Amino acid sequence: MTDLTPAIRAQLESKLQAMGVSASHEPAVAPGNLPSLVRVGTMLQNMLETISDGDMDETACARAAQVFDASVMAISDVVDDSLSSELSRMVPALGGAVSTATLRVVYCQVASWLSSVVSAEMARGALSAVSSFEEETAAPKAAIGFRGSSSPDAAYL
Repeated sequence: MTDLTPAIRAQLESKLQAMGVSASHEPAVAPGNLPSLVRVGTMLQNMLETISDGDMDETACARAAQVFDASVMAISDVVDDSLSSELSRMVPALGGAVSTATLRVVYCQVASWLSSVVSAEMARGALSAVSSFEEETAAPKAAIGFRGSSSPDAAYL
């Protein structure tokens, strides 16, 4: 039977590297905050679909801009400082009158950015699980190897 753990580890590390994320860094999102990010991301995607369905009047655009600004603030509150800074540089607060086209662009931009953050955190979590599995399975293997080397009955184990 082949141990797939090294192959899985290599795939996860490759995915993180492609995203520009180091596997050795601390998570950018506390594990308890990941569900909150997923909820905000889902809402942003649903809002984007609504905005893309057609033109909205001025009142609807203003409300969508308020929801957008609140969503960006909610995201900034749960990610680490570097991601919060990146988000604020990438997407300034809307404020004022905005067009449907502007709303489509900013909603799409943040939804895509958030999707990559969540993907990276999930890959990092999976890599952490693989590491834990490797550690848990290494101890019994080492104990069996130790017993085998010191016991005359090791050949029968």
